[in-house]
Order: sequence, then C-alpha cells, then structure tokens
Amino acid sequence: MLRTARAWYRRYGPSSAAYQSVDLHGVLLGLDGISVGMQEALAGGRYEEAEVQMCRELLVTSDAVVEIGSAIGFLGIFATKVLGVASYRSIEANPNTAQLLVANYERNGLKPDLVIAALAPRDGPVALSVTTDFWTNTTCSIASGVVDTLTVPGCTLTTLLNSVDYDPTALIIDVEGAETCLLTTTIPETVCKVIIELHPAMIGVTVAFDILKCLMDQKFRVQSTLDTTYALVR
Repeated sequence: MLRTARAWYRRYGPSSAAYQSVDLHGVLLGLDGISVGMQEALAGGRYEEAEVQMCRELLVTSDAVVEIGSAIGFLGIFATKVLGVASYRSIEANPNTAQLLVANYERNGLKPDLVIAALAPRDGPVALSVTTDFWTNTTCSIASGVVDTLTVPGCTLTTLLNSVDYDPTALIIDVEGAETCLLTTTIPETVCKVIIELHPAMIGVTVAFDILKCLMDQKFRVQSTLDTTYALVR
C-alpha cells in the first residue's frame, strides 16, 4: 500500500481525494492538516525510521511506555497495534497536533492515552513555537520558520511520569531541544529502556553528549544509534 501511495503522490499530488492516508509499517496515517513536505516523507516511508527500528529491537508486550513528543501518534499506534504493547501514554505539547494524533488512533481502531503537555525544566505554562512542520515545534528559544506561538502546560519529567497509573519501563523522547531537561532529572529505576532523539544543532554537540553521559551515569548503555537517535538500556 505504501508503494501505491507514492505512485498516487507522484501522479496527482497531495490534493488528490484518493491520497488521504498512507499505510506505514502497518499503521494508517492521515495526510490532512500536514505540510506537503511531511506528506512526502510519510508516503516515502522516511518518517521515524530510526525509532521504528529501535522499537522493534527493544519493546516487548509487557513494556509500559511513556512517549514524550508523540506528534501525530505514529509510534504509539505502531507499538500498540503492531508490537502488541499494552500500556502506552502519549504526551504531545501542541493541541492541534494532538487532534491529528486522536484521528490517527481512531483510523486504526484504537483510543489514545493522551496528555497535552510539554517537557519543561519546571511545572507551569511554557511558550511553544509552532512551525510549518509539526516535527520542528519547540519550546526552545531558538527556532526558525515560526508561524505561531502557543502557551501550553509545561511539566517536568518527574511530573509526567508520576501522572501515569503504572510504573513505566520504557521512555521515548523526541522534544526538539527540550531534552536538556534530562540533565537535571533522575530516571526512575523502573525505566530500563530509553529511545531518544537528540538535537545537537539546537542544543549544541557538547550538551548533546552531556545528556548521553547523564544517562550513562545512571547505568544506561547505548545499545544502538542511527543518526542522532539513540537506544539505551540498563
């Protein structure tokens, strides 16, 4: 189906009524409400490649996952629908993107466990810079292509993890620079797997490596890496 979707895109473009969703690794994703560039990435199978590979390697059905920066819900649906993970909390900062997440869950016959919040160094409202492409929305002060600014709830990692009614065993984090919050956070002992995308272009290479060192100081070790995405276990 993915190949068919690409063919439709090349022939008709994103406005075609026949090109409303794409099947990516067994997950149906809607294409309404996202930019042409993001539509092309989804249709070409280039979305969250590293994370999919690492989820396949690390996650098992008994895992309890908290994903921070869930965007349109792809990884949560993939983990739940394809890998059979029973407990999965999605956390997304942008309420507009969260609507796309809910729609994608419904498209796949699922209901999300969803919280609207941004990872932040302290609890309280934060400014979210909204860009044309949802995957570059950020709470960092350095952002390009900003089209809007939203005030959203900000929560520390501790607050976010305490909000779930189970002990998380795995974290997936992609928060466009807000991963610097991990420098001052202790990961709960129940968490034995972390998949994290770092953003050295935003936070600097030294800070990115400091985050990895912080995790390794907490007995995590890097199991695999692809570009700037890392899978760690302890």
